[in-house]
Amino acid sequence: MGTQTPLSENYKQYPVDLPCDENEALALLRMQTARGLGIQSAHLLLALCGTAQALWNPQNEDQQQARHLAQTKFPDLFSISTDQRALREWARVQSLGLWTWCLTSGPYPHNLKQCPDAPLILFGQGSLNALGLHHPHRHRKLISVVGTRSMTPYGQDFLIDFMADLATTGVIVVSGLAQGVDICAQLQAHKNGLPTISCLAHGMHQIHNHYLYYLQFENVSLPSPHSC
Repeated sequence: MGTQTPLSENYKQYPVDLPCDENEALALLRMQTARGLGIQSAHLLLALCGTAQALWNPQNEDQQQARHLAQTKFPDLFSISTDQRALREWARVQSLGLWTWCLTSGPYPHNLKQCPDAPLILFGQGSLNALGLHHPHRHRKLISVVGTRSMTPYGQDFLIDFMADLATTGVIVVSGLAQGVDICAQLQAHKNGLPTISCLAHGMHQIHNHYLYYLQFENVSLPSPHSC
């Protein structure tokens, strides 16, 4: 397919700290909602094009051939129904006031971007842009805490002491928002002044009512591959 641009120089390059362009976000949403287009095939198309928008507006031979490939293998990508689904999804994102990180641009987490099945787009709430996760040589360290939903008293005591010990380090605590160890780690981190990232496997509207108050805290970020 002509001369391809190496992955490190197109959609997996070190990004600029700019918000995700709306047109690029919509193009990625079309790819995400198109029937028959899996995540690995989507990554292949992006590797050929550099951006999702290029599939609809090709500027060079590689992008034109990638568009032809997509039209042949994944015709639903260019259907009216897929376009409508993407527009509805974008309207929900706007109504919920979510930020968006595109795999192809903006401050998408650098390490996640290197995964072969990295989500095409991330949604979220909070101050995640300020944490510098898009930088491959970020200065702030991350510590992940994941555990059982059926936390024991010993586990709770351990987390209380552990987060207190981390208070002066300035690390970012990453976990989920599930009952048990995950939410305990997040709450104890907040109590000790540490920023937190709660990675969700669902949309923002599915956060359990017991934990909605968690969204009121400062330095809390909630990224998810699902808007709702």
